[in-house]
Amino acid sequence: MVIKYSIEECCECFLSDEKIRAGMLDFISFLRGLKMNPSWYHTDSYKCHFKRERVLYIRLKPNKVSIKVCTTEAVHNDNGKLNTYLQIIPLNIKNEFMKQIMYCDKINCRNHRNTCHGHDYKISGELYKNVCAESMYFRIANPTAEQFKLLEKFVLARIEYIKCPL
Repeated sequence: MVIKYSIEECCECFLSDEKIRAGMLDFISFLRGLKMNPSWYHTDSYKCHFKRERVLYIRLKPNKVSIKVCTTEAVHNDNGKLNTYLQIIPLNIKNEFMKQIMYCDKINCRNHRNTCHGHDYKISGELYKNVCAESMYFRIANPTAEQFKLLEKFVLARIEYIKCPL
């Protein structure tokens, strides 16, 4: 039987760094204020939805938290939805996202299961070849206070994208 702990309980148990724990608890309060309750996903992970659309994943391990914000529903064959997302988000958020695009070389692939094998994406009119599918998420590990604020902006941008009629 698997015991499902609340995300706050896991933060208290796993995160000994006071700044990261406080930042995570503030971030969780921010999410709850948006009516997005982190729900248990599997062993050490939680996910949040807005209007039944995926918004983010949170993974908690001893002394490590990793947060990844989704851009669109599906990163493969998204029929231009990634570009729609990039058009509606503020330029500074778009630039932060674009910095994270990585190429898949099957050795240093961000996809820990090494199953993405790279895809070609046309982003803002420019072709990116052999991009790691995992870099289509905005992710940060052990965020600083400034990075938590950036994550909040990405979450708000994702919500705006979900609200936007296509």
